[in-house]
Amino acid sequence: MRGLVASAALALAACASLPPPEPPAAAVVDEPFAIAVRMSARHDGQGVAAHVDWTHERGRDALAFATPMGTTLARLTRDSAGARVELPDGRVVADADPSALAARTLGFALPVDELAWWIRGLPRPGSAHALERDARRRAAVLAQDGWTVAYAYADDAATRPSRLDVRYPGLDVRIVVDTWRSP
Repeated sequence: MRGLVASAALALAACASLPPPEPPAAAVVDEPFAIAVRMSARHDGQGVAAHVDWTHERGRDALAFATPMGTTLARLTRDSAGARVELPDGRVVADADPSALAARTLGFALPVDELAWWIRGLPRPGSAHALERDARRRAAVLAQDGWTVAYAYADDAATRPSRLDVRYPGLDVRIVVDTWRSP
């Protein structure tokens, strides 16, 4: 009888020490958002800084880039038909690929499709990724499509990232989220 009780106690102790199972993966929903961010980028030794007002809806993005002093630099829109950039001199440049368009007009590839997910601490669906989480189960480091995104949060209670350090060979982008608004 003692052997049976000891075996049962050991079995229960072993079960109690196992980490809790991962929660089932929830369906990822492309929620709309509106944010104001400060963005700085270093590409091939050159630096640029901008304020960006960004409105995201499912399948559509509108980003307005301005200098730190408020002068409009460009307006980038993306939807199912492709992307276009409106420049301050009135020119409009279009391309089917938003990242290629950003590279041509801004001087560096800005992964707009991916950033719409990454800014929320989520990997872009349909593409392989590695995601490390912090002790609170928030995104800490995401690697996807050759990019690495490191996240920081305003405090332990924050659920949305307040800063992203986005890296790609030859390109470092820092994004500081100033405000999240309803779209």
